[in-house]
Amino acid sequence: MSDMIELSEVRKTYRRGSETIAAVDGVSLSIAPGEFVAVVGPSGSGKTTLLNLIGCVDKPDGGRVRLDGQETGTLSERALTKIRGEKIGFIFQQFFLLPTLTVQENVQLPAVFAGRNNNRSDRTRDLLERVGLGPRAKHLPSQLSGGEMQRVAIARALMNGPRVLIADEPTGNLDSHNAETVMEIFRKLNREGLTIVMVTHNAELAREAGRIISMKDGRVVAAEQVTARRA
Repeated sequence: MSDMIELSEVRKTYRRGSETIAAVDGVSLSIAPGEFVAVVGPSGSGKTTLLNLIGCVDKPDGGRVRLDGQETGTLSERALTKIRGEKIGFIFQQFFLLPTLTVQENVQLPAVFAGRNNNRSDRTRDLLERVGLGPRAKHLPSQLSGGEMQRVAIARALMNGPRVLIADEPTGNLDSHNAETVMEIFRKLNREGLTIVMVTHNAELAREAGRIISMKDGRVVAAEQVTARRA
């Protein structure tokens, strides 16, 4: 079975005044289909840049990124947009819900952007039931708690049936109870075969993953297989 995600000697640099910052510096990494990987490290270690490279938001300055067997670094922006819409679901620390749209309408946005009309309402209803928000479909984001808004964001990320779920500090704005609710959803999705790559500062939540990748100064400095995962 080929890897879902493969990075080979990937580099990404940024300019800050006269200084060149190596946000990702020669990272090689493989993630198999159905893996749940947590990426940890101090602020500025390159975690979010790594997610952006995996998620086709950024292109590498050097090295190779392959997603689901396809090299992405040489693709056009139009092709990358198509991959992001079809194969990747994104979840962030900020929920990024549109305040004037209902929960149902927010969840449907990826399908709207992709021009998908078939079974959109049924799919939305099923996803909201999965995250425990069926009765909230007609509510506005302002009528929800933070935990509920993040669950809407998860449903939205799943709308187009992605192969990979990318989560950047998905519990960063949540209390411990809501964080555990989010992680339980992630565990269920992973058991169903979804590949998940999650950045977190929370060491306890990182151990919910099957593997922990530690970064420092743009490099992978350690990789740990987690043996005791919660069922």
